Amino acid sequence: MSQVTSEATAAAIGDEVDQALLGGSPSLPALISAFAILGVGAWIAWVVYHSGRPSFFVPSSSYVPFAGLFVLAFAIERLLEPFTGMIGNPDAVKAQTAAAKTLAVRSGTPEATDAAKATAKSAANNRASRAVVLWAVASVVAMVVSAALGFFLLRSVDSTATSPNRFLDLIITGLVVGAGTKPLHDLVSRVQAPSKSSGSSTA
Repeated sequence: MSQVTSEATAAAIGDEVDQALLGGSPSLPALISAFAILGVGAWIAWVVYHSGRPSFFVPSSSYVPFAGLFVLAFAIERLLEPFTGMIGNPDAVKAQTAAAKTLAVRSGTPEATDAAKATAKSAANNRASRAVVLWAVASVVAMVVSAALGFFLLRSVDSTATSPNRFLDLIITGLVVGAGTKPLHDLVSRVQAPSKSSGSSTA
């Protein structure tokens, strides 16, 4: 019976530590760094655009605007992937959290459990801070590439409409692409859902 109880207690402690790993909030320095990166990156992208003055991307009649976004987002993800481990030292944080969890499960003391939960919460915050900084870096790369190619999201969606502010269009393009392929896929699915439903209703 004691063994069953200890196993149940260990499972409960493990669940508590795992719950502490969920969520997480980016630190204030990470937020400030991210927006500073975005500001400097937007200025660099604008300089790149004015230096090269590339011709605007004009979509053909069969062009799907979101396809270009996916290609660009995927390429940027693969480009930055080798460098993601340099920000926040995620392997060391993961190892520290695993060690604290193991110690808490083995000892079963409230003090060890609280320490493991605090370590897990710190790891979650670290993960959130890394995500914010990496998103800013990816957005800046997307802005610079879009500026060099003359690819502006709002203009490519409807090139016949009144041209939006190019600088804002460039920032929006970078933010959307910098979010990555999964958030982009979720956004596209939500945008396309009303049009599909309206098309089926009129059929």
